[in-house]
Amino acid sequence: MNNQKIMTRLKNLLYEIIPIVLGVLIALFLNNWKENYDDKRYLGHIEDSIAKEVRENKKSISSVLIKQQALLDTLERYLDVDSISLLVIVTKNNGFQMSTIRNASLKALMNAKIELIDLQTIANLTEIDELKQTLSIKMSKLMDYIYANLRSTKREDKELFSIHIMNVIDSEEQLLELLDEFMNPG
Repeated sequence: MNNQKIMTRLKNLLYEIIPIVLGVLIALFLNNWKENYDDKRYLGHIEDSIAKEVRENKKSISSVLIKQQALLDTLERYLDVDSISLLVIVTKNNGFQMSTIRNASLKALMNAKIELIDLQTIANLTEIDELKQTLSIKMSKLMDYIYANLRSTKREDKELFSIHIMNVIDSEEQLLELLDEFMNPG
């Protein structure tokens, strides 16, 4: 009789435990499914945002490259004209243009759910960000140079300004290539 009571108690215990265990397993499954769904949704939004930023960056760089090349042409035209200063050359070219390069989506991704992105994409985005920072440094040096030499009419100063611009253009072209590769892998 004692064994029968124990067996009955075990059966009752199992009947009580099984629904609890099943409930917990179902809750874990649903929670995991929701997390995966939310991660995919988040990733989709970030990927769309990154693609939009890449398109905008390419457009900005492309339009600025044309203006910077025009400035180089103007500089070359007035290289040996001692009466024309760098200020006049820059003014004739409607100023000096800089591209606007955004990377807010990359920063959001890097700070939030980086584990959702494959390593190659992270490497590509990081390379783009590093080149953007290099370009920013080059632009800063260029601006420092032009502000210090705006009134100069010397050929050497004009040549140095041209070198600075070519250095910036080189980085912008590299950045355009990286952006193209990112948007069209393989």
